[in-house]
Amino acid sequence: MAMASAIEKEQLNFNEIYNLYHKLIYHIAYCMTKDPHVSEDITQETFLKAFLKLDTLFDKEKIGNWLSAIARRTAIDVIRKNKGASDVALEEEYFLEKQSTELVEEAIEYRFLKNEVQEEISTLKPSYRDVMVLKVYSGLKDKEIAKQLKLSTATVKTRLHRARQQLKVGL
Repeated sequence: MAMASAIEKEQLNFNEIYNLYHKLIYHIAYCMTKDPHVSEDITQETFLKAFLKLDTLFDKEKIGNWLSAIARRTAIDVIRKNKGASDVALEEEYFLEKQSTELVEEAIEYRFLKNEVQEEISTLKPSYRDVMVLKVYSGLKDKEIAKQLKLSTATVKTRLHRARQQLKVGL
């Protein structure tokens, strides 16, 4: 009886995980394949892989990143398998024909890493986020940031350092 309730609890948690993240996983798959049917398959495959390996996830706080990584790798596998097939959008097909598979994977990983960094920047404390946004997106120098935010250059440097440390932990 206790075994059944533990299984039900696991399934409930997995159902909650699915409900929270299935749109994100579908979006990742669709951005990479531009095909709704293939994206659905990738989404299902991602959650199947996640369900089978759920016990290997130690930090439940990072489940979104974990699922996103599984989805990206699954989509890359599908793109490789269907290379040149009509399942891949024309622009992706052209890119795949011109570049080696490793370069495609690097480009896709870079695109998602950039998105993850942007998401992590948005979670920083406002004082850290302000200096980081001006540094990264506006390309301002420390002195320019200090002038714009009416802070000392040393304060800007300290906040940038602390923001980078938090980003490293978050990523």
